This record gives sequence, C-alpha cells and structure tokens, in this order.
Amino acid sequence: MSEPKRPHIEHRQDLDDFIGSHPGWLLRSGIGITAMVLLMILCLSYFIQYPDKIVARGILSSENPPIEIKAKVGGVIDKLFITNQVEVKQNDPILYIKNTAASTDIQSLEAFIKAYQEKNIPNARLHQKIPRSLHLGELQSSYGQLILKVEEYSNVINQNDVVRQVVSMDKEIENIKQLNSSIQKEKAM
Repeated sequence: MSEPKRPHIEHRQDLDDFIGSHPGWLLRSGIGITAMVLLMILCLSYFIQYPDKIVARGILSSENPPIEIKAKVGGVIDKLFITNQVEVKQNDPILYIKNTAASTDIQSLEAFIKAYQEKNIPNARLHQKIPRSLHLGELQSSYGQLILKVEEYSNVINQNDVVRQVVSMDKEIENIKQLNSSIQKEKAM
C-alpha cells in the first residue's frame, strides 16, 4: 500500500505564497509579551501591600435608634422575665435584681399606693389600711415615713370634721342636681 501523495512544499517562497505575508514581530511575540506583563502584575501585587481597612469617621443614624438600658442600681440578677429577641414595652419588668426586699411585699405596697391615689374622697382613703410588717430592704426608711404621713393625714381629716363637711357637700350637690332636673322638666312642659 502506498501512501497518498501530499503536495510537498519545498521552499519558503511557496509557503509564503500559500499563507500570504508573515505576521509582524508584535503579533508573533504578542502572546509572550502579554503573558510576561500579567506575570509581572501578579508578582508586583504580591509585594505591593495596600490596606484592607480604611479608618474614617462617620455617624450612623436610623429612624428608631436603639436605646441603651441601664439599671439604676447594680446587683446580681435573681430572675429574668424575658428571653432573647422579645419585644419589650414600656413598664414591662425585664429582670429582678437580688436584694433584701421581698418582691411580694413590694407588690403589695405598690397596690396600696395605686389604690390610695385612685380614691378622690378623703372618707374612702380613711378606711383603707396601709399594709404593715413589710420587708422592703433599702426602702424601709421611706416606708416608715409613708406610714407616718398616712396616719397624720387620717388624724387631720378626723379632727377637723372635714369628712362630715365633704359628706354634707356631696348631699347638697346631689340635691342641687335633682332641683336642676326638675326645673328642666318644668321648662319642657
């Protein structure tokens, strides 16, 4: 078997005629030059350091900035009332700091003060008894002063017959309201 005959190009002149003109030196060595430039850039980027951190001053703000919560007193946390990522509303207890006061005594005193403030009639305030024998820790001296002031107020009200005057004024106001309503009925007729 014989090999197929291929045209044999003998001279460079024939090759030049077949391809056309030779590429220029830039085109022939362009790939090598490009590779060398890229290699040089990579090497330089290793040796030339640039900072990853830029120190600058700025102000961060938002529509609802976070509020820092600080305890008025320091101490050991006795009980947590909330967990992480729970929304807290105003006047919600967050934690209980261990102290010498009994929490039930503090709650009973708060209930007394709230009920006392809600009553506008002095007579109703007289019948309300302040809780006694409470263990309030650091508040004990203020609690003693509160007891004295409440008793002093009760004595002043009882001695000056203010209660009787208030009751009689309430009756008089009720009578005036009845008279006004009867006058309105007579005008309507």
